[in-house]
Amino acid sequence: MCAGCGPGAILCDNRRRLFASSRRLAVDQCRGCAAGMYSTNPSGTSCQPCPLGYFANSTGLTACEVCPVSHFCRVQEIQPIPCAPGHVSNEGAGQCDSNAPTA
Repeated sequence: MCAGCGPGAILCDNRRRLFASSRRLAVDQCRGCAAGMYSTNPSGTSCQPCPLGYFANSTGLTACEVCPVSHFCRVQEIQPIPCAPGHVSNEGAGQCDSNAPTA
């Protein structure tokens, strides 16, 4: 368990190493969750991918941001993707739809 990681970070190296000079165990090393991922787990044991319709454009986040209007976000997205011309989306969309009128 990586006691000092906290939300937004995970255990990077849980192996304990013996320092020959001091004979003390090294503290576990933690790192921030990668872009596109987040962690709310205080024990810092795993990161989760941002779900469909959300993104995370930096590391070490505790939540993903909702995808803006006229963009879509796939699972584990780093940046919102603009809809193609002639397509639209609502906030939190996982895809864009054609804005052509239906018959």
